[in-house]
Amino acid sequence: MFKSINLKDKIVLVTGGSRGIGKAIAKSLVDEGCKVIISSQNFPILKATAKELNVDLFKVDLRNLKEIDDLSKYVISNYKNIDILVNNVGVLYVSSLEKMKDENIDEILDVNVKAIFFLTKRLIPHINKGGTIINISSGLGKKGSADLSVYSASKFAVVGLTQSLASELNDIDVVCVCPKVTNTDMITKNYPDMDPNSMDQPEDVADKVLDSIKGKFRTGSAVDV
Repeated sequence: MFKSINLKDKIVLVTGGSRGIGKAIAKSLVDEGCKVIISSQNFPILKATAKELNVDLFKVDLRNLKEIDDLSKYVISNYKNIDILVNNVGVLYVSSLEKMKDENIDEILDVNVKAIFFLTKRLIPHINKGGTIINISSGLGKKGSADLSVYSASKFAVVGLTQSLASELNDIDVVCVCPKVTNTDMITKNYPDMDPNSMDQPEDVADKVLDSIKGKFRTGSAVDV
């Protein structure tokens, strides 16, 4: 049962919000009347998306703990509290574990796992009662696949964090959304021969996120798209 149909004026932070799934999520929440902040490392794309959607923006490299602190301080100083945190940012490298570069392992774990842990930790005290944390995992966060061991492990970690946080937090719902292969720059870069029409679209993920925010799924759920 939906807990809130009216999301007007709810304050939302979407990481990795400049394109792909993050942009689709941000747009869907803007359409619901939310006040949205998007963050990304790529400032030109971030700026263009913020102008297109008429949302706030903050440039951040979530591999860097100081910049995570800066993002947290910006949100708190400008908005005091938020209602919805969408941990969407992610990175993918396709390789067997044996051949994976050490620096790529570090980047996957820094972006897909540690950034979510550190940012969420800092913002939990500033999420309003009745608010929601949405963590974007993957179908690979439920079942591993060859040449995706590190990515899959990182997404399993996101599911585990979601389940644990749901038990820790009494007044904040925590839901994990697990997309299948989705038509984003990250996927087409790694799989250039794959037909985009055979994939889910970012809007499909955004719809599931919106359902999650409105309370369709129980806290702690890992929801397939």
